[in-house]
Parts: sequence; structure tokens; C-alpha cells
Amino acid sequence: MATDAGALMASGAAGFLIIGVSVLISVLYTALILWLLAKAFKLHDKKFKTALITALVAGVINFLIRTVLQLTVGSAIGKSAMPAAGAELSSQMLAQGALGLALLLLFWITGFVVDSLAIKKFYKAETGKAFLVGLVLAVIAAIVGFIVLLIFGAILVGVIMAMAA
Repeated sequence: MATDAGALMASGAAGFLIIGVSVLISVLYTALILWLLAKAFKLHDKKFKTALITALVAGVINFLIRTVLQLTVGSAIGKSAMPAAGAELSSQMLAQGALGLALLLLFWITGFVVDSLAIKKFYKAETGKAFLVGLVLAVIAAIVGFIVLLIFGAILVGVIMAMAA
């Protein structure tokens, strides 16, 4: 099957645009949540600018860490998807699912640690308080992120369906 170079470049550009928009949305809602948590937990600095800088720095660091993890652990998941001689398909799927869950858990843990350390640094908070705020942030951001993902996915599906028609 021949691939049109223009179509391939357009799909790559669309992918970068989607990633860029999703990162921007993620940083903005994380900053908003962090700003509200700074007020609720009575952190020293309650400005939105501090929350935005903290979310941006933590977001960039998390993106880099997740990219490295995806390239290392994610490649192991991809290799486990390859049919092995004499292996049962169900055991391969189980192994791939377990590695995927481990990667997701690793993403969550590293994100929590990075966010907590960024809160400690930018808000000059004590370690315990920073990790508590980081934990609450992780839970709320996961819920909000899931909702945003559903909305973003629905919009993307609508756009794709409109383009296909």
C-alpha cells in the first residue's frame, strides 16, 4: 500500500497538534486545581502564577520521564505482543496487560513524586505537606483528566467522522 507523503506529513502534524493541545489543557487544569489546593491547604503562596509555573515545570519533567518509560518499558510491552513459538495467545495477552498496568502505575507514581517535589520547591512547603497536596492533586487531576479525555475523545471522533463523510 503506497502512502502519500503529504497525507503522512499531515497526520504527523495533526498528531503533534493533538499532543500540544492535550499538554496545554493538562497544564491549565492542573494549575487551576493546584491553585485551589494552595488556598485549601493554606500554602504560603496562593497566586495562580505560582500554580501555573509549578504545573508547567512538573508537566515538562513528567512528559520527559514518561517518554523515557514509554520507550523502555513500552518497547517491552510491544515485544510481548509478538507471538512466541508455542506460546498461548491468552498468556501473551495477560503478560502484555500486566506490563501495561505496571507502566500505568509507574506513570502515576513518578507523576505523584515529581508533582510533590515541584510543590515543595515552588511553594517552599514542608515535605509532608507537599506530598499530601501532591497526593490530593494526583487524585483530583486523574478524575478531571479522565473527564477531559472523554470530552476530547468525543470531539476527536466527531471530527474524524465528519471528515470521513
